[in-house]
Amino acid sequence: MANLPRLPKRQPAPTLALKRSINYSAATSRFHLAGWWLWAVPTLFLSGGAGYWAINHLLALPDLPGCRSADAAKAPSSVQLYCAQEMANHKTTDSLRRAILMVNDVAPDDPFRAESDRWMRTWTEEILQSGEVAFQRGDLKQAIRLAEQIPTTVRTRHLATERIDRWQLIWSKAERIYDQTESEIGWGNWDRAIAAAKDLLTIGNEYWATTKYQELMKHLQATKELNQMQASPTARRTSARSNDPVGDYLTQREQQREQEATSRLARARELASAGDVAGLRAGILEARQVLFGTPRYDEAQQAITTWREQIDAIEDWPHLDRARQLARQGDLESIEAAIREARRIGWGRPLYAEAHEQIQVWQEEAYQLRATRQTQPLQPIETVDTRTPPPQAQSDGIPVVEPIE
Repeated sequence: MANLPRLPKRQPAPTLALKRSINYSAATSRFHLAGWWLWAVPTLFLSGGAGYWAINHLLALPDLPGCRSADAAKAPSSVQLYCAQEMANHKTTDSLRRAILMVNDVAPDDPFRAESDRWMRTWTEEILQSGEVAFQRGDLKQAIRLAEQIPTTVRTRHLATERIDRWQLIWSKAERIYDQTESEIGWGNWDRAIAAAKDLLTIGNEYWATTKYQELMKHLQATKELNQMQASPTARRTSARSNDPVGDYLTQREQQREQEATSRLARARELASAGDVAGLRAGILEARQVLFGTPRYDEAQQAITTWREQIDAIEDWPHLDRARQLARQGDLESIEAAIREARRIGWGRPLYAEAHEQIQVWQEEAYQLRATRQTQPLQPIETVDTRTPPPQAQSDGIPVVEPIE
């Protein structure tokens, strides 16, 4: 029998319930079409706002999808390291702390353990650098608070402890110098007071070397002038001829201070004109001798700021140049070394923006190289067959039989 084409199955007739449902849907759809504007406009506003927030939030997250996953902590160590680097790029104390925690659990026998340790130390140093900025501007409590953001459970916690101890030691020493200078001023030992105060210039803290040092010098000058006015024969002779002997004497002293400030600033610029680190630092030390309250004080402070920036640029340029040389080699290890080298340029320094831009480029290159390395197939290992080869046949096809001894 010939094969006949198979007819399609008949669809069952719609039931009464289905007909009612269709009729109801048609009626409600006409209502919805008629009143679409009652809900469309608010929905657009709400969805648009939520969409903008969601897109903006997603763009702020790391590029790798796994970094946004709840299982990121269970990801391979290479992915954890990448996510930690992306987190650290936000450059906040909290993001750096979270990046440190993210790589702290890399196992000791993991191939990425050494690299994780290097990055953990780098990020720890960045947090401590923020604390150093606070310490240098005179906020010891804030500096300690920032350093204590480094978790106590991580392997680099000892760096925070050591830095806090150093800050507290410098601060205590500066307070002793300040109190000693105040005591010498009270006793009228001007030379000893100046000699004691100068120790603040090399104490290792900008706040004590500038603000507190100028406080002492201002106090010393005021006390010295008052004592000289009371005891000096010149002041007493002036008192007999002038209606305002105190004012005349202080005016004369003010002129002398201005001349001294002008001379010191000129000397500071001469020293700094050498252009090297030693000359710039010598210029800064000389400019700090320009006392607060003199017309040259603001000018001296501006020069100090400029010379500090020049010192920072001179000191940081070798790091950036070395990082670029490493990155040009193109392999993963060299690029990672370049990133670590560039990260030695701290936030707020003149070359920081340039270094940070390079770091972002190199991090993307490093991620691509890691991804390529992980997806490359394993190369087959050549094996040597050590088995005894079969007996070779003679030219006529009859195998050769080895004689039995």
